[in-house]
Amino acid sequence: MFQGLSPNYHGERYGMVFPGSEIPEWFSHQCMGNEVNIMEPFSHLCNDWIGIAVCIAFCSLSCRQINYSPVHFRWRVNGKDMSSVGINGRASNYCISDVMVALSDHIWLWYLLPQDVWEKDRKSLWECDANGFREIGIKIDNTDSGLVKKCGLRVVYKKDIEDLNGNVVQSGNNSIIPYEGLKESLNLWPMVNIMRSQVGTRNVVKS
Repeated sequence: MFQGLSPNYHGERYGMVFPGSEIPEWFSHQCMGNEVNIMEPFSHLCNDWIGIAVCIAFCSLSCRQINYSPVHFRWRVNGKDMSSVGINGRASNYCISDVMVALSDHIWLWYLLPQDVWEKDRKSLWECDANGFREIGIKIDNTDSGLVKKCGLRVVYKKDIEDLNGNVVQSGNNSIIPYEGLKESLNLWPMVNIMRSQVGTRNVVKS
């Protein structure tokens, strides 16, 4: 099991953890290690993006390797760290856990909204390079112990949610059954439901 990591509800943010060692295929950009970066066309991000989904695979560690220091990650846009809107105001990073002890392999999920970014940094979300692309990435800090195995990232668009709506069925007990690339883990669906709830209920905030 995993000690020191639990669901986090800071405004509209949502995080969760479950046993596992592989990042679902639905996360279209995946890299070994503690960092992943992608280039997204500005035209795509301008139109219908509603959030960013993050997935991290944590390795189990022996008792001698356990690191009790906080573990954080940074959301970066065009090489700039985005400050977040925390419970106590502005925060320079996103906290995964204050004290994390990995007793087995686990998958950690997080869903980010543009509204999570500190207002003065938010304009960077709509800036692009000369070729019309924007670099988006995450980097996990405090990884000297080898805790992080792999990272996954996906920019979520309204069309993704529409496609998801077409790939699920409702069973008799009202539980949702996933298909295609999401069937690796039923545990992904609480986060997916959060993403689905954004469509038609919230506008992307620009500064």
